[in-house]
Amino acid sequence: MLPEGRERRVIVLGGHITALGIVRALAPFARHIEVWDRTDKSVAARSRHCSGFRQLDIHDPQVVTEALSTLPGFEGPSYVFPSEDLTAALVSQKLDALASLGFTGVAAPWSVMETFFYKDRTHALAARLGLDYPASLDAEAEPEKLDTLRYPVILKPDVMQFFHQLHHTKAIECADPQEARRQLDAYRDPDRRYRLMAQEIIPGPARQIVSLGGLFTGGTLHAAIATRHKRQYPADFGTATYIDTKAPEAMIAVSTRLLEAAGYQGLAEVEFKIDPRDGTLRLLEVNPRLFKWHGFGALHGINLAAMEIARREGAALPAGEAIINTRTAWRDIYSDLASSLAALRSGETSVGELAAELGERKTDSVLRFDDPAPFAYLTRLVPQLARGGRSAL
Repeated sequence: MLPEGRERRVIVLGGHITALGIVRALAPFARHIEVWDRTDKSVAARSRHCSGFRQLDIHDPQVVTEALSTLPGFEGPSYVFPSEDLTAALVSQKLDALASLGFTGVAAPWSVMETFFYKDRTHALAARLGLDYPASLDAEAEPEKLDTLRYPVILKPDVMQFFHQLHHTKAIECADPQEARRQLDAYRDPDRRYRLMAQEIIPGPARQIVSLGGLFTGGTLHAAIATRHKRQYPADFGTATYIDTKAPEAMIAVSTRLLEAAGYQGLAEVEFKIDPRDGTLRLLEVNPRLFKWHGFGALHGINLAAMEIARREGAALPAGEAIINTRTAWRDIYSDLASSLAALRSGETSVGELAAELGERKTDSVLRFDDPAPFAYLTRLVPQLARGGRSAL
């Protein structure tokens, strides 16, 4: 797939779990891997495979390009690999500038990526394709239409990362139109870094959220994992903490069709929720980048980061199949401990169900015995993270 030992340089933008997975995935194939992050509390930078670390504002295009311009020359391909929404957007918008500096940006062109970066545009594409998604509207542009939705609803941003950094949550639940208007006034961003959408809540727990993550080109799936988000933290609008592969096969074709219609090529995660009222798969969002749990692929011999580099170096990648319905799982150990305790208290799981998970072959987001330093560092951060000290978990 990707020859080992070639001189490659990789700059990973971001420092937490997704970035750590990229560092580890590319370690056999790149001689020099640097992690750049806004904070010095970078788990990825503690990996034994990380060659260097820089603390800078990775969300500022000028700062990033100037820092890249100061790097010494390198004989071999050089890549800039984003690990979250805002860095993916930056790389996508600056592909030509990066190329002029000798770097390949690992992102789709902005003319393609913006369809998935802005959630309202994702839903507009889904509507054209006749795909199901939760009823929603632009709450800032059409506040008078808030009465037309079925309640409860959530207010959520079109660009999640800014909102999450500011408010440490993904969405605000509203019981009726009056509350929606009050919360709209409270959470509207005067700097217009995001716009608030009102979206119908699909009932049911996290385990009804399913997603397909993989590598796609021109309607072809090269490698992917179909997953169920069995638990997340916080339980209502949180991030997955335990993922298995008990997912519906129907979402594979739907996801591939959606990405093909957008002209998208590269790494992506397409996320749905199964509506318990009629069993419909309703599209939630598309992440046009590598995702937090991409290291799950290692259990199945899939290295998505390396496959994407191989594609960009001209390798012919065969069509593949999605991994689905296996007895394997991915876990984010500390946050899953919190979500497991919450699920026991609410009755959404049982001691017996948790015990049954012991028989699943699994991988952890950070814990690896051949690279222990990131987990040791994360353990030191647990008290701070429990207090909300870093929203990027």
